[in-house]
Amino acid sequence: MSIIMEYEKRVMLTEEQYFSLVSYYLRQNPHHPFIDQTNYYFDTPDLFLKNNHAVLRVREISHQGSELTLKVKKEKGDEEKSHRLTFEQLSLLINENVFPKCDAIGDVIHFGRPLHDYVLLTKLKTRRLEIKENDYLVVIDKNEYNGIIDYNLEIEAESRTKAKEIILEFCKKFSLTYKEKYISKSSRALLSIKKEEI
Repeated sequence: MSIIMEYEKRVMLTEEQYFSLVSYYLRQNPHHPFIDQTNYYFDTPDLFLKNNHAVLRVREISHQGSELTLKVKKEKGDEEKSHRLTFEQLSLLINENVFPKCDAIGDVIHFGRPLHDYVLLTKLKTRRLEIKENDYLVVIDKNEYNGIIDYNLEIEAESRTKAKEIILEFCKKFSLTYKEKYISKSSRALLSIKKEEI
């Protein structure tokens, strides 16, 4: 089990901006690998966790295994409590909705809803390019979920202030549009379910 604080800022990209950024970094390092991952999002049908500023997901990364994470938005950053899953645990969770015993799930129970209320609602596939630069991480994503494709740039840094400072530099350098409030990948995927139901 691991607990980390995550500080990130994000901007959405057009398809053209995405390919421009990817080309920029691949020109510097043509053999830099992409990472293929799938996020499975669990919540109640009425999005109880999302409405309480939390996300419960399983992230499966090609050739690296999978991890269950409870991500809770805090005032200064996002707290992530994670638990590595065995192949059997992953299969039971995805296919039979059987949650493993771990601290992250213990925290989910403390939110006040019974565990059987939580179900797999949607999944999101990401093709990711990660570049470590000095003391921050540049993340360029292509996301696919519920028939939608979108693109984003994330900066992960030691603080939200640092992440914002760096992403504003990127916006200026690559003519990107910064918005103070952004919709996270999990929210975009979960909200797209509601649009499908309308």
